Amino acid sequence: MDLTINHIKKGFKNKSVLEDITFSANRGECIGILGGNGCGKTTLLSILAGTVSADGGSFCWGGKELLASKEPRSKVVGYVPQGTPLFEELTAKDNLRLWYDRKEMLHQLKGGVLELLGIHEFLSVPVSKMSGGMKKR
Repeated sequence: MDLTINHIKKGFKNKSVLEDITFSANRGECIGILGGNGCGKTTLLSILAGTVSADGGSFCWGGKELLASKEPRSKVVGYVPQGTPLFEELTAKDNLRLWYDRKEMLHQLKGGVLELLGIHEFLSVPVSKMSGGMKKR
């Protein structure tokens, strides 16, 4: 298995939100995360993205544990939130500067995920002038 999620759990105060979440997938497979409001879908994705800590469990990709360290996780995990985290008055480039150091941003624009997404086409465009699709990219 390329992706393995084992026994992820998370609670807030006295409420358990995630209990024993376990699944796996091979390269090229898609996983759907379904459930009612408040069941923990966003919490699970936030844990996998590294923005929320799990109370237990593991997240492995290619044999590497990703919950323990931000560096390997940031190389293989992307997360597009439902709402846009962008500052409307800044350009795409200025928003990227908030997330990337200069060297890494240039590397990603010339052969990385930012190039793959075609971000260079609208680097100087203010977010307020972008389409919804451009914002998601």
